[in-house]
Amino acid sequence: ALTIMGNLGKRSACIDVAKPAGRDLVLGMARKADVFVQNLRPGVIERLGFGYDGLAKDNPALVYLSITGFGPRGPDAKRAGTDSVLQAYTGMAHLNRDADGTPRRIPFLVPDTTTAVYAAQAVGAALFARHKSGRGRHVEVSLMAACAALQAGPIIDDSLTGGKPVPA
Repeated sequence: ALTIMGNLGKRSACIDVAKPAGRDLVLGMARKADVFVQNLRPGVIERLGFGYDGLAKDNPALVYLSITGFGPRGPDAKRAGTDSVLQAYTGMAHLNRDADGTPRRIPFLVPDTTTAVYAAQAVGAALFARHKSGRGRHVEVSLMAACAALQAGPIIDDSLTGGKPVPA
């Protein structure tokens, strides 16, 4: 039901960018687009020929959004970032532990949803800036950074209390 609800009113197409006709179609759409969104691991979209630099050359007003699991650079950049992995990696599962202390996944796509909210805000800001400057930009958002931002309060609490529970 959540998938259906989140996709109501959307149109979609399946395009094989490995074929010249598919590649040309995507490049043509990108030339006219306000926003281009991709969520592949770093380097993959560039190998496919749809990196920011190439698309922005043909459409300088393009706002280009890259969503990754662990950011575009660094030792974890090429790691897969899935909901369960990010809930464990950022401590969300630990905060949701059961009475025995066993970490549990929150039964909701918290990393995906949180990242989508941050990404939408960043794209909105980039579109606003484009309105003033006429130029687009490359916006980068990662599931890990969004989850870490969401976890800022618990992380600070833990560092201040040494991990000991504080009475409410």
